[in-house]
Amino acid sequence: MAAGPPDGKAVGQAAPRLALWAGLSPAVHLRRPDRELPFPFGAPGTTLVARGRQALWLGVAALGLRPGDEVLAPAYCCGAEVEALARRGLACRFHDATPTLAPDPAELDALCGPRTRALLLIHYLGFPQDAAAWRAWCDDRDLLLIEDCAHAWPASAGGRPLGSFGDLAIFSLHKPIPLAAGGALHVRAKAAAPPEREDGVAAGAVLRRHAVWAAGRSRAAGALVEAARRRRPYAGDAGLGDPDAPVPASTRYLLARLAPEAAA
Repeated sequence: MAAGPPDGKAVGQAAPRLALWAGLSPAVHLRRPDRELPFPFGAPGTTLVARGRQALWLGVAALGLRPGDEVLAPAYCCGAEVEALARRGLACRFHDATPTLAPDPAELDALCGPRTRALLLIHYLGFPQDAAAWRAWCDDRDLLLIEDCAHAWPASAGGRPLGSFGDLAIFSLHKPIPLAAGGALHVRAKAAAPPEREDGVAAGAVLRRHAVWAAGRSRAAGALVEAARRRRPYAGDAGLGDPDAPVPASTRYLLARLAPEAAA
């Protein structure tokens, strides 16, 4: 007897696709907004922005970094961080990735020069680096600590939320929760956070998240979403884009309804 397809599906039946972004249930609109949001929201020095990479571009200026200053940065990164720093005129001094992806202190010390001002620490895929130790390392050398928490909200280390250790922390909010768009930056009290710029709603992006949710529950909706995907395939988006783009009003609206449950 001839064996069937390995996944047990009939020949010609389309296999389900894994969506790139999480779906957004329409029931979210029935939730009451929460006034007490988890860190960094509501904390002094926090600004909502359109994207996490934009947060880095804005944040280094808030810290007073100037063209020609150097930042110790991991060579293993997505590249958007490098573009944000380079477009501010900052120079990256790259270090290698160790087996644990933590920086090697000896290599960093060898890279430090008279223009070195900061260390960029990435919490890869949400797994915390030893942020307290790197805070102390930077303090000993009079360096600023920049925490890249793009994948790390709402993780913590030693009972403290990631992003609370650095002089600057950046977050990419549409990755852990189904926002249409959104990022955040948090700067310590000694730096002045940039003002928020809110404009538009991004209704189309919100509807696409709802469509992804429906596609996982309805064969007909899934077929429509798949047809739309084929007409407009995802081509990747690793660039900085417009660093002055405003945050959509839908980000704040959805954040107040999604963040408390996500951080619980």
